[in-house]
Amino acid sequence: MNLLPSQQALDFVVVTGSSLLAALTCRKIENPVTRRLLLGGVGFITAIYYSGLQFLYVLLLILLTSSIAMTKYHPNVVLVIAFVLRILSNILAIQFKSWDDDNTITGSLLMITTLKAVGVSYEVHTYYFAKQETHSTNRKVLSKPLEHEPKYVDILLYLFCCCGQFTGPYYTFKTYYEGTSIPNKVYSKTHWKQYSCKIFLHCLIAITVHLIGRQYVGLHLLGTEGFKTMSLPTRILQVVLTSQNGGLFLISSWLGAECVCVVAGIGAYPKEMKSKSGQGPTAHFNTSEDTSDWDFETITNMRCWKHYACCRASEALKEWNSCTQWWLVRHCYIADFIPQKDKMLRLFFTMTISAMWHGLKPGFYILFWTSSFVTISERICDNLRTGLSDVWKMSLDFFMFICFRWIVIPFAGLGLLLQEFEPIYEVYKSCYFLHIISIVMIPLVLTICSQFQPKPNIKSKIT
Repeated sequence: MNLLPSQQALDFVVVTGSSLLAALTCRKIENPVTRRLLLGGVGFITAIYYSGLQFLYVLLLILLTSSIAMTKYHPNVVLVIAFVLRILSNILAIQFKSWDDDNTITGSLLMITTLKAVGVSYEVHTYYFAKQETHSTNRKVLSKPLEHEPKYVDILLYLFCCCGQFTGPYYTFKTYYEGTSIPNKVYSKTHWKQYSCKIFLHCLIAITVHLIGRQYVGLHLLGTEGFKTMSLPTRILQVVLTSQNGGLFLISSWLGAECVCVVAGIGAYPKEMKSKSGQGPTAHFNTSEDTSDWDFETITNMRCWKHYACCRASEALKEWNSCTQWWLVRHCYIADFIPQKDKMLRLFFTMTISAMWHGLKPGFYILFWTSSFVTISERICDNLRTGLSDVWKMSLDFFMFICFRWIVIPFAGLGLLLQEFEPIYEVYKSCYFLHIISIVMIPLVLTICSQFQPKPNIKSKIT
């Protein structure tokens, strides 16, 4: 049995380990500026080492977007520029194999940097927006603005910060600045050691299960003759287990990055501030008061138990990469690009942006568009189930749990793992596209059945 991790996994282990050492060193440093310089310096060196000449492209993205952010232009300008640069990088990856960043650590660096660059531009704009007290009626501010005018150097250090630099979780500039400013005496009350050890243990469990599981449900097994000769239920089960095992690698990398953030102090807030993933605190609390109740919800990117315990596909998707999802809601879903009343169109627009952010490989679009369709199908089923009896409601919920939650979502996840169209198509064809049929047929059958439901007699109710 070969339990040796892949080169990509080893790269992420080295990156997480170096970031963890830098975060542990921060716990010995009292000066916040020195902490930021240390975290930013380690991130800068790591980016150069793993990116090579492509680091110049990363540097261009950081300098250009951060400079525009400080000029007080509308942040949508930064959003467009950042994604144009990201798409250009994807085109270069297709034209030149030496630039292929879809499966390398450089692509991950570009993805996270794009999120942070766009996010900090919105924070800077919101700061001046709130300062001038010219609030617009149609503008939604989902988080409290910065308390002090950000410095250009601090923004650069934030973009280069090694905590979650290649994997996430996404955290705002405000979260980064406040987290690195917490005195060690105060931070010792957060029980960060116990919390980080707990996350690290979960990370070890996830990566161990992944390494063992790939021997039996690895991606390479889906293209073998043995897979094609299996019975249909066995093939479906094999695909589901393979997709879930591949997801464990992503989960382990996120948990490792969360552990680094906890040690560095990023994302630590008193529970009274009611922090949310990615967004940060949502309630005011005097941090000078003595409190022993702290949490790290701001940088909690993956709630494993909630994700696997969810009965609905849409609920499971919400527990996946939560910090990035908040970014997508904040900067894409509720933005002014699409009219607010067109919820379906805004959903597809957001998912398309997310796919473009990952790359130009067909698998990314298969994943996110399928997620959109299954979300819409669940909404349709929820609207049509109101006229059913309790027995039929329970039967429908169970059927949706099996089809949507444990067939459609794992099959869609193959898009992220395989990425190329041909192998994805071959796997889908071997299972007769059952996941696509279920997305279409379940709402369609419910719609037809609802036409035969006896309508209530309105006149009799009035009398």
